[in-house]
Amino acid sequence: MSVEYNELLQQIATLKERILGLGTRLAQAAVELKEAGVPVDERLMEAISAYRRDFASTRSRLLELAQSSKAAGLPAPAQVTSIKDLEGIARAIAPSQSTPVDESKDKALEVLDRVLSISHTQESAFPPLQAAHAKARELRSRIASATTSSLPPDVGALASGKHPFSALLMLIDEKADVEDNEWGVLVEVVARAFGKPLTVAASRGKLQCAIGGASPSATTASPTPEMVVIGGSGAPTEAQSRADREVLEPQRPPSKESDVIILPSFEQAQQGTQGDRLTVGSAAPATPTTEGNDSALGLKIMVHLERFGDREFRDREFAGTRGQALRLEGFAIAIEPPHPGLGIRYMAHVQNLGDTPWVTEGEYIGSRGQGNKLEGFAIELTGPEAQRYKVCYMAHIERVGDTEVFSDGEFCGRRGKALRVEGIKVWVQEK
Repeated sequence: MSVEYNELLQQIATLKERILGLGTRLAQAAVELKEAGVPVDERLMEAISAYRRDFASTRSRLLELAQSSKAAGLPAPAQVTSIKDLEGIARAIAPSQSTPVDESKDKALEVLDRVLSISHTQESAFPPLQAAHAKARELRSRIASATTSSLPPDVGALASGKHPFSALLMLIDEKADVEDNEWGVLVEVVARAFGKPLTVAASRGKLQCAIGGASPSATTASPTPEMVVIGGSGAPTEAQSRADREVLEPQRPPSKESDVIILPSFEQAQQGTQGDRLTVGSAAPATPTTEGNDSALGLKIMVHLERFGDREFRDREFAGTRGQALRLEGFAIAIEPPHPGLGIRYMAHVQNLGDTPWVTEGEYIGSRGQGNKLEGFAIELTGPEAQRYKVCYMAHIERVGDTEVFSDGEFCGRRGKALRVEGIKVWVQEK
């Protein structure tokens, strides 16, 4: 019952997030209808209908759970007409749920406390460790202040020992019984999340943890699962690229849900101050990857991934996940470094919104926090230099898998099939 209860809490939270955007659009539509007689847009009507269906489904499941809980003082079904009513019922039946959420939160905080107690044996102010401490403090603050229904996704990974911070602790723990191949996975995860200097210090025994605790792997009898670090900027090393191919493109499907764990990196996508526009940094670009004799241009690609938020990738990197049932909700693309006379624009087909207008380089397209999945997209080059180059792209789509390669404005995806795009790959090459 606790699993269903937690799912319902998440559904209620998602409905609340959708209210803001839907309410704003409804208010604007009401003004246009009243003042100019403009009919309500069909896409808005579809979004309203989708919200009604999702609300009714959540309401029905919650009422069934409330009835089985036998909690006292619950309202009659006819009186449950709003999100506030759903939240009231959820609070009323919460004591009857044997949910492990609070226990997971406590375990996550314990892990972060251990991380914050790490010190360097030779340098009291070791910059890489200070940076890791800053990340741990920020994450701890978010988890400690979060409500039961809005805990960050890191909580589950921390509590189960499948988080980069857990991997760091295992490298430091001299008592951890780790096989060589598992050690290699830990080193890879820590290096990509915190950088090579901290990884080397941990591996060479120069870090110590003042707060003791059980090894994160002590509670699991199964081998160390595959770990995928989502995000990160710059060109991947040869070892990272090889690891990505091994993890993201397995020769066999996972045998159990816990066989593949997605660990978010701490390198967030940089965003500009003007709306949701992607800011192209001034750092030196990654070395372009080429195939054959192609002369490639660099791209910065930011995607908003379900559960993990904004993540940044480069051209030819697979931006997303495979086989994890996680939707992309939007993206932004910029040419980096800028190329004189060449621009890029793109559009998307988004659940409940339909086709979006074409937007220019660096602008975010899609939605955030509304549960709307990206179902397809198209990209094309602009400017006088566009005739010299070709933009290519593909996607990984729910129940379809990897698509063929599309180019120069061709639509990639499925309209009206309710199939989510789970990842994309984009690059530009000379014709």
